[in-house]
Amino acid sequence: MICLFRFELKNNKIDFILNNKIEEVITPYHNELLQPLISSLSQTLYLYHQFSKHSTILSCQVSGNKQLEIILSKGLGQYINVNTREEIFLGSGKSIADILMQFIDFPMTMPPK
Repeated sequence: MICLFRFELKNNKIDFILNNKIEEVITPYHNELLQPLISSLSQTLYLYHQFSKHSTILSCQVSGNKQLEIILSKGLGQYINVNTREEIFLGSGKSIADILMQFIDFPMTMPPK
C-alpha cells in the first residue's frame, strides 16, 4: 500500500500532506486541479476536527491492484451523517486520489523523474 495523501491537524489548522514522490513529479496543471478539492475538503474536515482522536483526520492509500482505501480518523465517523461522509469526505477523497493515481505506475512503482 502507498499512502497518496493525508490531512493532518497541526497548530489548529488542517494541512494537506502529499506523497513525497508524487509531489516531485506532479504537473502545475494537476496541482491546480487539486487545489479547490483540497481546500474544500480541508474546510469541511476542520468542522469536525474536535472529534478526531488522532492528528491524521483523513488518509488515502492505494494498493497494487489500484484499490483505494480512504480512512477517516477512528471514531470520527460517528459524528458525521452518512450522506456527508459518503459524498463529501469519500467522494472528494476519491476525486483527489483519481488525479494523483495518474502519477503512479502499477504495479506500485512511482514514475521516473
